[in-house]
Amino acid sequence: MDIERIKYCDWNTAYRCVNNSVELIVVTDIGPRILSFRHANDDNILFEDTTGWASGDFRLYGGHRFTVAPETADTYEADNAPCEVTCSEQSLRISCPVGRHKIQRILEIRTCEQCGGFELRHILRNVGEVLWHGAVWVLTAVRPNGSVFVPWGLGTDKWRINKICYWASVGDFEKNVNSSLWRMTRDAMIIEPNGQTSKVGIYSDRGWMALSLKDGTFLKYYDFASQESLYPDGGCNVEIYTCRDFVEMETLGIMLTIYPGGESIHTECWCLKKEMYSEDFFQKMMTHSTHKMDNIA
Repeated sequence: MDIERIKYCDWNTAYRCVNNSVELIVVTDIGPRILSFRHANDDNILFEDTTGWASGDFRLYGGHRFTVAPETADTYEADNAPCEVTCSEQSLRISCPVGRHKIQRILEIRTCEQCGGFELRHILRNVGEVLWHGAVWVLTAVRPNGSVFVPWGLGTDKWRINKICYWASVGDFEKNVNSSLWRMTRDAMIIEPNGQTSKVGIYSDRGWMALSLKDGTFLKYYDFASQESLYPDGGCNVEIYTCRDFVEMETLGIMLTIYPGGESIHTECWCLKKEMYSEDFFQKMMTHSTHKMDNIA
């Protein structure tokens, strides 16, 4: 992985990471926040806010970030301060200032040898003196130009239970479970953005989701535990939020009690393909979980 310190748009300090002709740019004047992910000379697949939208001290910015679940005021603690950066030949480590509840967020970026992309380690560290309970919540805002494909779990030989959690209201918007945004097949949940605001979540033990674009495919792999583990939001480890301007591809870690000095780590791996994969392709991959898709022709 090649790492270069650069200026990116209005941000004075950013780092460009390049692996197999795919470029990832993370800004460190705020965050940590990944604001660009693309093939060299192609369009950025991530959404970037140019309106300056804010709610109190919290700024939208866009791109990729991580925070804490379940959703409370702590989820929207502002990440507007400069980060500490440690750079080596093999990795980039970005640490934000310690939060008001003595929880520090650290993002480590490395090469992923399995998928040929980037490994992102999202670390919540308890630097306080009391216990902290919660989960890592990872959100990737992409431009609403493609369909998101999320496979169900496979179940057992006798029983196959697919649980859907949907947000009947999202802010000022109400949504019916029969929304045309969501299409449920035997093997997957498919989200086709149409500008409406919605949110839906599931539990999946396949360990991947995909954004199918007209000129390529974004594959996002993630850590997961068994369905019996305690996940936020009624047991969801994958959630999709849609609105007019962007789509959030979200993954969650399990609820943990972190002792002083302890950490919770949630890992994602990102892979960007030039090929546009069809729904038939994803159906073919259904029996494969984390990092095995790319080994199947």
